[in-house]
Amino acid sequence: MSAMTTLIFAWAAMHVAVGLHNLSVHLRRPTDLEYLAFAIYSFSAATYTVGAGLLSDAGSVAEGTTAMRVAYIGAPVALTSFVAFASILLGDVGGKMMFAGLVHGAVGLFGSLAGVLFDPDTRAALSPYSEPDQTPWGVAWVIGAVLILSWSLYRVYRRSLVDSDLRILVFGSLALAAAVGHDQAVYLLGIPDPYLAEHALVLTSVAFSYMLLRRLAVTERELERRTSELEASYLELQRAQAVLIQKEQLAAVGELSAVIAHEIRNPLAILRNAAAGLRRSTLSKADGETLLSIVGEEAERLGRLSQDLAAYAQPLLPALTPLDLEPLLELLAAEVREAPRDDAAIDVSLEFGPTRALGDSKLLTQTLANVFDNAVQAMGSGGTLSIRTEDATLGGYPALRIVVSDTGEGMNSLVQDKALDPFFTTRATGTGLGLAIVDRITRAHGGTLRLDSDYGQGTRLTITLPVPPADDEPPRRIPTSRPPHMITP
Repeated sequence: MSAMTTLIFAWAAMHVAVGLHNLSVHLRRPTDLEYLAFAIYSFSAATYTVGAGLLSDAGSVAEGTTAMRVAYIGAPVALTSFVAFASILLGDVGGKMMFAGLVHGAVGLFGSLAGVLFDPDTRAALSPYSEPDQTPWGVAWVIGAVLILSWSLYRVYRRSLVDSDLRILVFGSLALAAAVGHDQAVYLLGIPDPYLAEHALVLTSVAFSYMLLRRLAVTERELERRTSELEASYLELQRAQAVLIQKEQLAAVGELSAVIAHEIRNPLAILRNAAAGLRRSTLSKADGETLLSIVGEEAERLGRLSQDLAAYAQPLLPALTPLDLEPLLELLAAEVREAPRDDAAIDVSLEFGPTRALGDSKLLTQTLANVFDNAVQAMGSGGTLSIRTEDATLGGYPALRIVVSDTGEGMNSLVQDKALDPFFTTRATGTGLGLAIVDRITRAHGGTLRLDSDYGQGTRLTITLPVPPADDEPPRRIPTSRPPHMITP
């Protein structure tokens, strides 16, 4: 093998490497078709170059014919992929130029495989290589290829006047065109020079690679710029959101203050009247005891209101840890069974499925205790309290569902719509914060609360909570009533 042939085969290996690189880029970015077109071009250029290397060492017309058939398998595909590459860069995918390149390339590939482009029995008269003479079909195909390449090159040149990135493509293509012209002169005039097209293909490949890398760098810079703009917009949005939240909080504080003032006004009025009555000198002992009892009841009511307000208003930052809720549910159920009652018997039914959840033990104890207490109060004349746990999903992830049902008085639609509102209650001694606290704690855990009830048919309250992630599960993004947080195995 001569040194020239070795060099040509090295160029072929380089084309294969470039093709593999661009194919891998296309697989990562399948919408960027220019990388696929360039990969096909590189593989076809490698095929043509191998044929040129075989021709360089050919010692007979038969060997030269084999070499030219290999080269002309690569040449039509290279023509098609080059025109497709140019069409993609011009934004003319599927246009007339791309169609012409595809059809002419297919004709050339078929002609090469069918052996109609060369005459294997006739040596090219003036060529310094041992290659066969071209048939009229071969000459016609070469002329057509030159016309299509000239058309595509002209269009790329016009676009390069406004898009400087395409100029390197024009320079590389002109270098290849000059090499092809030189080779035709060698073939037709018998000039004793080596063919240059296989070497010019390397320059073209380098030019194309540089252009794509340059465009990629521009795209990355544009992406960085837009990312910076998005980050700035996000920070501005955060600031605006903080201002909005502050305004909402101030409005909520004002509304809450008005509600608290209303809730405290009645007990204070009762206490004021009772105190005035106790100051009367003519007050009987029985009336005094009655007034003192009223004072005690109203003081207890204010105490409950103060305690519930503190529970409702305190910041909620649950310490989420894996928990088994079965012992807690059994303990609360036992407290319901053992609580002293006059004539209202309450049966408790427990049906456990899965019981593991992700939560704050203290807050969930408070939540479930409130739920049980509300259910018991709804069954003033007795009934059945049913607790069931089962599998569920929450935001596409596995979750635990806790269903607490009672056979109490139930709620009509108006009461049910307001049941979770702070300070809404239908009981004379209630504060109206129990279910509001339950809802707030549940949302702070990233869970959901659902209330289903029909008047006279009882109430069903469903709490859905996240469960501990599996060891091989990716981190979860759990939406809560506070900023979203990640849950990791």
